[in-house]
Amino acid sequence: MRFEPLIPAEFVSRPNRFLGRVRIDEYQTECFIPNPGRMGELLRPKT
Repeated sequence: MRFEPLIPAEFVSRPNRFLGRVRIDEYQTECFIPNPGRMGELLRPKT
């Protein structure tokens, strides 16, 4: 599996199982989260 160059971002929130909100520089955008699990240990705001 190959990934395009990754872009560092700050996690903001997870409104549902597959959607994440992240901040890149001063912009906030949405991203796809392929893992529908809770991931509470990994996804913490401002990380």
